[in-house]
Amino acid sequence: MEKERNTLFFNFENTKAQLETIGLGKEVEYVKNYVSNKGMAILNTNLDFIWKWLLTNSAEYVGYRRQIIDNLRLKAVFKNDVDRTTADSILYGSENDFVYGALTTNETGLSNYGKVSVLLKTSFISERTSLMIENSFDYIYKQTKNKWAFGDPLPTGAMSSWDDKGLLATVKVSSSIKPSISDLEIDDLILQSGTDRSKDQFIEIHINGKIVKSNVEKLIFDKKHTTTFNRWQKLRYAELSRLLNVENR
Repeated sequence: MEKERNTLFFNFENTKAQLETIGLGKEVEYVKNYVSNKGMAILNTNLDFIWKWLLTNSAEYVGYRRQIIDNLRLKAVFKNDVDRTTADSILYGSENDFVYGALTTNETGLSNYGKVSVLLKTSFISERTSLMIENSFDYIYKQTKNKWAFGDPLPTGAMSSWDDKGLLATVKVSSSIKPSISDLEIDDLILQSGTDRSKDQFIEIHINGKIVKSNVEKLIFDKKHTTTFNRWQKLRYAELSRLLNVENR
């Protein structure tokens, strides 16, 4: 991890030096501090799972490998199963308990993974969370195109601890930093939900262990989605709103 952190610091300082030559040194620091202060972890899922997980305790929020091991779900189609488990193994070996999410600075999530966003309490996850500069499978696939071979260590500088998220984010979006960049512009650079998952742009978070009710800051529902709820979904939504911190945007 020390080598990873040293490379990240080098990349950040190099990025800052380059942008200072065109008068953007102040903006680099602003982006770094904005993400450091505003960044939170967000997950996306659906109403039915939220109900089972947070209200009836008949489901747990655990990672893909743990779900398969404990027979909580069926395997994904073969290619997706291979992609996910291969990426997990490259990153974490035999570890079975990582949950994946995204970094957000405006409480917006990745709707392609579910219409309900689950914002997490930083104090409950920061010590067990790492970040990757993009979707981990996409990152690994790109490295294979750069002649990286399975079994070799991945290039350093693409991951960070929770405390260094501002550095990682600034390096990621450096080419889009412009004079007087606004908070809204930074928000859009940090996370963009595309027309499908392949178009999503985000910084991936990896949380070691399960997510439990006490880890949840709030649930955020999409207004357009709630208007399509049937009678039973409306009742469940009303009960969630009564018992938990729920926003409808």
